[in-house]
Amino acid sequence: MSDELNEEKQPKEYDLVLGGNNPPPTDGLVLGGIEGLKLQFNNANSEEKKIAILQKALAYGETGEAWLLDLIATENDKIQWLAAVLLSNTKNKIYKELLLEYFADFIPKNVDSWNEYKQTLPNFEINLSAINIGYNKELHQVDFSKVNLKKANLSNLLLYEINFFQTNLSQINLKNTTVVSSNIKQSNLENANLTKALFYGAELDEVNLSNAIFVDTDFCNNACIQNMLIDHSYSFSNTSFSDIIFKNVTFKNVNLQNIYFYGSSFENVVFDNCNLISADFRIDCIANLIFKDSNLENIRLMLSNLKGVKFDCVNLRGADFRWSDLTGVNFTGLDVRGANFTRCTFGNNNLDKANTKGAKFSSINSPRFPPNLKTSNLKGALFDDQHYYEPGYE
Repeated sequence: MSDELNEEKQPKEYDLVLGGNNPPPTDGLVLGGIEGLKLQFNNANSEEKKIAILQKALAYGETGEAWLLDLIATENDKIQWLAAVLLSNTKNKIYKELLLEYFADFIPKNVDSWNEYKQTLPNFEINLSAINIGYNKELHQVDFSKVNLKKANLSNLLLYEINFFQTNLSQINLKNTTVVSSNIKQSNLENANLTKALFYGAELDEVNLSNAIFVDTDFCNNACIQNMLIDHSYSFSNTSFSDIIFKNVTFKNVNLQNIYFYGSSFENVVFDNCNLISADFRIDCIANLIFKDSNLENIRLMLSNLKGVKFDCVNLRGADFRWSDLTGVNFTGLDVRGANFTRCTFGNNNLDKANTKGAKFSSINSPRFPPNLKTSNLKGALFDDQHYYEPGYE
C-alpha cells in the first residue's frame, strides 16, 4: 500500500509542480489559461519557439491582448515587433493608439527590420489603419504588401520603391506625396486623397481608384496603368497622364476634359462615352486604341502615331491632327469641321460622308496629300499650304 501511495504522489507528465528545488520542465508541463502560455513562453529556449507560442495569445481574448501589450514594453527586436503586430487588430482604442504610435516611430527608423520581421507572419493581416507617418520626410523600400493602411496619413512624403501590393489604401491621404517606382498592383485606393500627388514610374495594375480625389494629380515617366475599368465614379481635375503606359484599360462615362496624355502609349484601350474636349493626346498608339461615342471636340492629337486608331461615332470638330500619322484611320461620316490635318501622313483613309467644312489640309498638290483622298467628301475643306505652314515642321 505504501508503495502505491508513494507512486500516486509522484508527479505525472502533465501535473503542475509547485515548489521544490527542481526547475519545471520546458515541454512537458502544462498550466491552463494564459498563465500556462506565459510559462511556456518564459521557458522556451529559442526565438522560434517563442514566436510559435506568442501566436496563440489572441485565443485568450482580452487577457491575451493585455499580455501582448506587456511584452511590447518588456521585450525588444522581433519579439516586441511580433507582439505589436499580433495586437494590431485589437478593438481596444487605447491599445490601438499606443500601437500606431509604436509603428509610426518604428517603421521609418527600422525599415530593414520591418521587412525582415514581416516574413514571420506572411499571411497575417497587419492593421495599421489611421496611422500617421506624414510627418516624416521620406520612406525607402518599405514592404507594405497586404497591410491595412486604410485612412493612413502618408501625405507630404517621398515614397521610393514601396511595395503596396494588395494593400488596403482606401481613404488614404497621399496629398502632396511623390510615389516613385513603387508596386501598387491590386491595391484598393478607393476614396483616396491624391490631390497634387505625383506617381513617377509606379505600377498600377488592377487598382481600385473609385471615388478617389484627383486634383492636380500627375502620373508620369512610364507609370503603368493596366487591367482596369475607369468609370464614372472617377473625377479628374487638372490631372496629367504624361509618358504613361496604358494596357487593357477601359475609360467609360468619364469626364476627361482638358486632361493631359502627352507622350503616353496605348494598347487595347477604349474610351467609351467620354468627354475628351480639349484633351491633349500627343501619343504613340501601339495597338487597338478605340474612341467610341465620345466628344473629342478640339482634342489635340498633333505629332502622334495614330495608325489604326478607330473613331466610332465621335465628334472631332476642331481636332488638331497636325504632323500625325493617320495611316488606316477611317473618318467616314464623322464631324471633322475645323479640324487641322496640316502635314499629316495619310494612307488607306476614307472621309466619305464626313463633314469637312473648314477642315485644314495641305495643298492638293502636296506629297503629303495622297491621291486616294481625292475621292472622299472634302466639301468646304481648306487647302492653303502657305496659310497653315509653320516653320520647323516641313
